[in-house]
Amino acid sequence: TSSFDDVAARGADVLVRLVQRRVREQAKYREAVHIGFAGGHAMRKLAREFAQRLRTPLPDMPQKLVFHAMVAGFNVLEPGTNPNAFFVYFEDDPAMHVETSFVCLLAPPMVTAEALKELEEQEAIRDAFVLARDLDIIVTSAGEWSDEHNTLRQYMTLSRAEDDIAALDARNTVADMLWQPLGNTGPVEVETGTRALTLLKLREIPQRIREGVRVLMCLGPCLKCHRSKEAALRALLGQTEPIITDLVTDSVTARRYLYPLEHRPAAVMPDQTAAAPATVASSILTRPAAALGAAGAPDRAHGATSADAPPPQASGAQPAPGETVSPKKKPRQAPPRRSRKGGGG
Repeated sequence: TSSFDDVAARGADVLVRLVQRRVREQAKYREAVHIGFAGGHAMRKLAREFAQRLRTPLPDMPQKLVFHAMVAGFNVLEPGTNPNAFFVYFEDDPAMHVETSFVCLLAPPMVTAEALKELEEQEAIRDAFVLARDLDIIVTSAGEWSDEHNTLRQYMTLSRAEDDIAALDARNTVADMLWQPLGNTGPVEVETGTRALTLLKLREIPQRIREGVRVLMCLGPCLKCHRSKEAALRALLGQTEPIITDLVTDSVTARRYLYPLEHRPAAVMPDQTAAAPATVASSILTRPAAALGAAGAPDRAHGATSADAPPPQASGAQPAPGETVSPKKKPRQAPPRRSRKGGGG
C-alpha cells in the first residue's frame, strides 16, 4: 500500500484506542462518544478504515458513536471529500457493533464575514455549532500552503480571491488545518474577503484541549504529487499553544522534520520525489508530539501526547528507510557521591 493509505489505516487504529481509553477512564462515555471529522481525501480514507474496524467486536467501546462534520465540502467535483459524505460508511450497517448517529454541517465552505454571522443564526447550522460542545475527539489533517495541490489554496484560486491569497502569503502562512491558515507559531488571523465556515476556530482549540478534547492529526503526503509535509508538521508542533494531542504521519515527513534538509544524511533520507508513492514509506510513525518536539520543535510543543508510542531504537542504530524513527534520549548521569565527614567534637 502507499504511505497515504498507511497513514489512514494507522490513524484508524489510533482512533479506536482513543475511543477505548475514553470508555475505560470515565463511565459516562460508555453511553456515547462524539467524534468530529474534518474533510479531505485523507479523512475519507481514515473514516472508511475506521468503519471496517467497527465491524469487528472490540472491547471497551461505547454503546453509540456520534459523528460530527467539522467543515463543509470544498470540491464540487469530488463530493466524497465532504465529511457529510463519510457518514455513509457508518449508516444502517447491521455488521456494526456500535450504534451510530450523525450531526451534519449543511453550509457553504467559504463565506464572507457578513454572511458568516447570518448563516450561524440559521437553525440547522446553529444546531451543529451547539452540538459541537459535546465533541470528545477531533480527527483532522493538514495541508501545506506552498503545495499547488493544497485544497484551500485551489479553492481560493478558483474563486479568484487573489487578494486573499496575497494577504495570507504576506503573513507567512505555512499550512492549513480545518480549512484555516496556520503560521509557524499560531493561527494566521487576517481580514480576508472570505473565510471558512467551521465548527471550531483554530484559536479555540487549545481551550478545548485543556477541557479534555483529543485532537488526532493524521498527516500523510500529498495525494497528487506525494510531497511530504515536514513544513506543516513543524508548524503544528511549533504553536505557542498546542492544537493537536495525537499524531500519525508518514516516515518520510517524520525524518525530514527530525533531520532538516540542510543536515539530513542521504542514506537516512530517501529522495521522495524520485520514488513511486507505494515505495516512499512502508511504515508509519505514531509518536507523542512532545517527543517529536524535543528533537526539532520548540519546548512549548510539550502539551501533546499520543495514544500509543513505539519503543525507542537501540543506541547508535541508524534507521533504515521505511522504519519508525524515535528521538534518542541522553543517558541519565548519576549524581556525584558525597564524602562522609566525621562528627565534630
